[in-house]
Amino acid sequence: MCRILRVCGYPCQWASSGQEALAKIRAHPPEQPLLVVLDEMMPEMSGIEVLRQIRADPRIANTAVVFHSAGFDLAKRDEAMTLGAAAWLLKGGSGATDVARVIETIGNWYQRVGGVSERSQPWPDACPSQQHRSVNNHDSHPPCP
Repeated sequence: MCRILRVCGYPCQWASSGQEALAKIRAHPPEQPLLVVLDEMMPEMSGIEVLRQIRADPRIANTAVVFHSAGFDLAKRDEAMTLGAAAWLLKGGSGATDVARVIETIGNWYQRVGGVSERSQPWPDACPSQQHRSVNNHDSHPPCP
């Protein structure tokens, strides 16, 4: 997902764990826009636990958070929303249309926090030669590398 967001002109940093994500969030310059996209199922701590820690730290408590997860436990989704998550997006859709919808939603939330895309065309329009490729297959390459 991070590669696709970069292709679409959005800055993106990937974290391999909740602890790494928290460190990056805390190190992010407060004057720059920040939207955190969390997966509920992460090593070391869940996305909900990361969100709890974000909300408990006054320096980063107002950080905008969106979940993009294959897990759909209603209780976890409700807790995330109660903790102020902006959205809960499901992974595992049926191809490029679903990925484009997720990218569009994430892009809209990034714009709401003051961010802008550096690309004038949204994905997949920016990459017409790649529209046939499945981006949900982890073995495939992301569009427009």
